[in-house]
Amino acid sequence: MDIKTLQFYTEIKKDYEFTYKNKKYDLSYKKDNNGKDLILFGLQYQQQIFHSFNELINNAKIENSFFREVIKVL
Repeated sequence: MDIKTLQFYTEIKKDYEFTYKNKKYDLSYKKDNNGKDLILFGLQYQQQIFHSFNELINNAKIENSFFREVIKVL
């Protein structure tokens, strides 16, 4: 996968699940109480909340690496 594909998935709100180092990660979506879109990412049931694709790509981590670096090997 590459960053452009991930960006496309977030634009169309496509859920994405993958395994990395025998741990299952999820990318999913929901709306907050004000109706704004949120991106949820992380280990299943331990997801972090991001408000935009840029925030996700700049801040999300998998173990000790940024998600933007790990995504290249998925």
